[in-house]
Amino acid sequence: MSEKLLVTGAAGKLGRSVVAYLVEDFGIDPADIVAGTRDPAKLDDVGPGGVAVRTVDFDKPDDLATAFAGIDRLLIVSSDAIGTRLAGHKAAVAAATAAGVKGIVYTSAPNPHGASHPLIFAGDHAGTETAIFESGLSYRILRNYWYHENLLRTLPPVLKSGAWYTAEAPGTRVAYVAREDCARAAAAALVRPWDHDKAVYDITGGLSACVRLHQLSPVRGRLLLAGIGYLNDATARADDDIAVVLTGPGGDEHLTRAVRTRTPDRVEPAGPEHTRLAWAGWHADVDLTRLAPSPGTWRCRLTVAQGGVRRAADLGVSRGPFAELVGRSGPQEAAGRVFRIGRGSDGQVLVTVAALGSPARYIPRPVRAALRRVVPRR
Repeated sequence: MSEKLLVTGAAGKLGRSVVAYLVEDFGIDPADIVAGTRDPAKLDDVGPGGVAVRTVDFDKPDDLATAFAGIDRLLIVSSDAIGTRLAGHKAAVAAATAAGVKGIVYTSAPNPHGASHPLIFAGDHAGTETAIFESGLSYRILRNYWYHENLLRTLPPVLKSGAWYTAEAPGTRVAYVAREDCARAAAAALVRPWDHDKAVYDITGGLSACVRLHQLSPVRGRLLLAGIGYLNDATARADDDIAVVLTGPGGDEHLTRAVRTRTPDRVEPAGPEHTRLAWAGWHADVDLTRLAPSPGTWRCRLTVAQGGVRRAADLGVSRGPFAELVGRSGPQEAAGRVFRIGRGSDGQVLVTVAALGSPARYIPRPVRAALRRVVPRR
């Protein structure tokens, strides 16, 4: 391919991945790629050798035409200046038109148009899309759905408070998607053959990755686990079955199959003896009331079934980042029992089941110590 491609925001997570995919997956010559950023010093290590770096600052519109000179296809990664970025985006579109850019790819948001939109920054995307539509250039608008990586930031207060504040209507199914998938889609949009394209694409995780918002809210008598991370398994496959298994004090087991929110399809080196399956995302809704007949401590494991064989590993912070959050929840009463979610000394997730008539064991250790000092034993 002899066309010159420019990726703005190349110092960010999405932009860096786009540059890497252009070279490694699509075979684009690094000499045909330009990485744009407000601070070129941040791109000393960008991608393979040969990728050029240019200063691209949307807040300096007079310099953008020069930055885009000689560029055939331009990827505008929406900036992080929410509420003020529209002017910069419009300046970039105008500069691209003046510089003779043939086509624009833009990372937008789901269905941003419409009056009284509940998403506070929808107007930034709607205004940018309109500017691109009116530019007369070929375009590919990529309406990226929500990154499931963002759940690592947004779910802690949700699990702590039990309330999920969202612009979505109750019961709405939200399709999360991996940032890496959005990056791959953006790279593909840049390099796939153009024929006066004027297209809009929804970049989504699909129906199988949809999550009803209430499914991840704390519910009495249930353990809600989710994980986004790596599964260390040399032979793991995309169609493997992930499940959470609770093992009781008597050896009883209860299995809950997890819902995949990301199907891994790429392996990366992770040591001399195994490879690492990239970004296996999942969530599981475990019914704790099934444990009620067997009081005691239950241990959680994450399992992967493969060819009829199920491999298991203890579920802890290293196996699912959200397991750490579940450990902060208080005791729950259901089915005549008290369920307490906690972590063992090794970080493993534990579920303790006890009768309702024995609340003392659920008082935090510092509080119990204080009570012993105030209320003498008889």
